[in-house]
Amino acid sequence: MPAEIEICVVRLDESRPLLVSDLEKTQAQGIPDAARRTRFERTRSALRETLAGRLGIAAETLEFRRDPAGKPFIINESVCEFSISHSGEWLVIAMSDVPVGIDIETRTPGVDVTKLATRFFSANDATLLNACPPHERNAHFAKQWVAKEAALKAAGAGIAQHLHNTECVLANGEICEVRWIADSLNRFAIRNFTLIDGTPGAVACAEIPEIRWRDPACLRVC
Repeated sequence: MPAEIEICVVRLDESRPLLVSDLEKTQAQGIPDAARRTRFERTRSALRETLAGRLGIAAETLEFRRDPAGKPFIINESVCEFSISHSGEWLVIAMSDVPVGIDIETRTPGVDVTKLATRFFSANDATLLNACPPHERNAHFAKQWVAKEAALKAAGAGIAQHLHNTECVLANGEICEVRWIADSLNRFAIRNFTLIDGTPGAVACAEIPEIRWRDPACLRVC
């Protein structure tokens, strides 16, 4: 049986009751920017609601910690792996019984993406980007970025330290896998998706997963 990943898509600009802990309220109060503070509260609330629904427990009982690499986990809940990403108005939450990573990116870099790829990506990834027609490079760079970040999240590895150590593998012109250059056995299958406003995203798992979307109406392509 392939691994199953359940993905929830949330619009953070939608008003809904907040489910946050006292600690999260304190953390939010320490964020000076009002927009970032609101996004933090809505993100944590949606995460609590979604995970509690999957686990069948009360949202207020969930306690979160981070491992040494910064990957979040639920205390006393080893059966639920999860990953989140938020960008613009969107939040996506991936949940599974196996390590999983997810990423979305609404922003397009305001600089030459070929220079960014040369500086931060592997030589193979930079070559793949340069092979694209100029008008397609921003979109391809975004797909490379979300695929690599999703894989690094699934691996519990830091973005800054390992971005250049990984490379994308293509099949039929689409990214299907991210692998570590120095360790061919360390690899993650990639499933790409696009939200209804064109936001690119990717989910990563050690094996090709079955995806179950809670909010298919938010998807343009999956």
